[in-house]
Amino acid sequence: MLAVTGSILSPPQLLYKYPVLVSRPGSWNLSKNISFNTPGAFGPNNRVGCLIIIPYRGQGAPETTQFVTELGKHMKNYGINWPTDRISRDTIRLSQDEKNIENSLNEYFLRVKKLKQEFTLIVLPRYDAEIYSKVKYSADVKHGCHTLCVVPKPPKNGRPGEPLQINIQPSYLANLALKINLKLGGVNHQLEPLKKYQPCPIMYVGIDVTHPTGTDSIPNAPSIAGVVANCDPMLGQWPASIRTQAHCVEMVENLGVMVIERLKSWKNQSHLPEKIIVYRDGVSESQYKQVLDLELSQINDAIYRYYRNGKHPKVTLIIVGKRHHTRQAYIYTFVLNW
Repeated sequence: MLAVTGSILSPPQLLYKYPVLVSRPGSWNLSKNISFNTPGAFGPNNRVGCLIIIPYRGQGAPETTQFVTELGKHMKNYGINWPTDRISRDTIRLSQDEKNIENSLNEYFLRVKKLKQEFTLIVLPRYDAEIYSKVKYSADVKHGCHTLCVVPKPPKNGRPGEPLQINIQPSYLANLALKINLKLGGVNHQLEPLKKYQPCPIMYVGIDVTHPTGTDSIPNAPSIAGVVANCDPMLGQWPASIRTQAHCVEMVENLGVMVIERLKSWKNQSHLPEKIIVYRDGVSESQYKQVLDLELSQINDAIYRYYRNGKHPKVTLIIVGKRHHTRQAYIYTFVLNW
């Protein structure tokens, strides 16, 4: 066995709006005394919707009044101007063929955009990947509407026929609030060390490719490349770009375009990142040279085109290798001095 020297780092402090919360190993508590670092905001006339999807057979719509009320209390405690008096409720009943839900969703989200409804809570009838996928495709891809899905559960020791209940435990509502705040453009918390170790704006970029696997995949199905990056020095938001590419091709084919998309999302365009740190995952040791020749060159070209005559950032490329017995990262660093 190979002995290696390691060290244990102290857990970082999480900075919320008022108190500083020291996290325990891997967990922390969102109490009532905590406000998000930057709460997301609703417009003066914007609304929240609650859409309940009812199954074709079985019980009707679950009771949502208490859930919406309790969630609103949590949102306000965390600093979000949740529009309690502007919450609409709608239902969609699935047909016998539950796959035929696209038209109903399309009609609903067209109304959502017309009414300037900024956020929609979706109550699903059960854990169902197909229904969830149709909801997200209609809301996110076709209409650009922010949604959050929840699933009601039968009450404990409940009698047959009792209405389904949505979890209103504080820990569950706090978890929903974290997600909603990000979707509204807010920042949940910051890491205390960032102020010490980030003297200039830094963009952190993650790159990976997912390949079709298993017998359920369509033959020659495309691989999917993804690029994710923070859009400000706070690291509170991480928009992503995705592209399909040739079947089981590991090198990212449209990397330069996606890097430019991430740079365009940087909120303060007058102070673009002065350093870019790229984490590349999923490549074997035999592919390191390909990453340098095919991907690093695309990153360089994208930066050159986007920054033009401005001061170009320094780039650090880190290739992370995980599948080995010694848990370390193989780090290849390339600093570009323009």
